[in-house]
Amino acid sequence: MRKTEVRPVKNDSLDTNTIAKVYYAKELREFNRQDKRYEDLKEMSRHYQSLIYQSNVEKNRYHRCLDAIWPMFDEIIQYDSEIALAIIKKYKHPSNVKTLKGILTVLDECHVGRSGSKEKMAMKIFDYVKSHNSGVKKE
Repeated sequence: MRKTEVRPVKNDSLDTNTIAKVYYAKELREFNRQDKRYEDLKEMSRHYQSLIYQSNVEKNRYHRCLDAIWPMFDEIIQYDSEIALAIIKKYKHPSNVKTLKGILTVLDECHVGRSGSKEKMAMKIFDYVKSHNSGVKKE
């Protein structure tokens, strides 16, 4: 506004009028501040976005560590599902899984759907354990 309406040589009353308009328009914009609630909401939104970012960083770190011990386990089941977490918590290492019955007990504790789907899931996990080698030694 300042550069489009004011000529390079400012020597008549039209130019002074335009300069005054620009000055007061700028002053009015400075006093058009937002309410404190909106500032608080902006701050909370930034904090929330920061937490989301940190959550994603930690999930990725967990996934990398899990992939070292249980390689490609996420192809069988979601790595952050209740079942996966229960199996990892109980067995710690894939070589600790000895029987299909042990996996079924963990699935029963998780209260997973129908019994037919439990057996299919247990079979998938048991086949996975027998066919994949961990990248970390068993302690």
